[in-house]
Amino acid sequence: MNKPFLWLALLCLVSAEIHGKQISAQQQYTDTALNLSFSWLDRQKNTQSLAFAISNKALQDQQEKVRAYRPQIADRNTFIALQKAAASYDYKQVQINITQQPHQLSWRVKADDPELRSKVKAELAQAAKEAQQAYYKSNHYKLYTSPWGEEGVIPDHAYYMELSMEAMKPLGRLLKEKFPTISARQMADFILPFVQSIPYVTQDSRITSAGLGYLPPLRVLAENRGDCDSKAVLMAAILKAVYPQLNAVMIYMPNHAMLGLRMPYLESDIKITADGINYLVAEVAGPGLFPLAEASDSSKNAIANNHFSVLELP
Repeated sequence: MNKPFLWLALLCLVSAEIHGKQISAQQQYTDTALNLSFSWLDRQKNTQSLAFAISNKALQDQQEKVRAYRPQIADRNTFIALQKAAASYDYKQVQINITQQPHQLSWRVKADDPELRSKVKAELAQAAKEAQQAYYKSNHYKLYTSPWGEEGVIPDHAYYMELSMEAMKPLGRLLKEKFPTISARQMADFILPFVQSIPYVTQDSRITSAGLGYLPPLRVLAENRGDCDSKAVLMAAILKAVYPQLNAVMIYMPNHAMLGLRMPYLESDIKITADGINYLVAEVAGPGLFPLAEASDSSKNAIANNHFSVLELP
């Protein structure tokens, strides 16, 4: 059985030399909440600001949900599931040998009846797949297949966004009050430079920590740092707090991730199409300070060559 590798080390390996200009970021804890205040320069060099609070309980609850990806535990769970499945067959009719080695599980099936042999092989493969998926789900990961066919494991970004929505509601109300008449696209244009201005963090800690380096949306705000997938989920959560019906997708590319937003578009806009739906792209983490519906050359090349996949966000 081929083993998927951890894609955490492969997302967001783009240059972060150019990103939004953050002027200040202040965090102050009280007994019940974390008070946050940010200011940054937008693309017109105007100073913008936001001040809001996140409950301490929401921060703690979200961080407790971030679990390291432990391939040895995933393999052990799969091995036990295979043993259980193998025990359900009549040994006189079929013999099953399951071998567990570092980074690999394999099994051999012997049976005089070729149809039975094929049936058992298929059922064992299904048992292994279900055990893997159960581990991913309980630890908030997803199996990801790249556009070029490689498999990997990534955080369940849709899960973490949905987990953030209740805590994001006060920020959503604040933005509605601050901009009562602007369109969703204009709101996204305001939020994007804010998210871009949050300092970019490299992948090194993600590689060595087996996934614990992933920062869900509330932690990005609390720690004032994030990489491309963390920032993309944060921006989606903020926008969904303002526009609950907004359709958004994660866009995965070679060594990169972006956000896609279903909004009215111009012919000149950079967008992707997934399942017949067009999404404007948002370069949340560089490698440049791009407005909504514009992208880096590498991202445009990936889009033109269909080297991307998407995950719908709730």
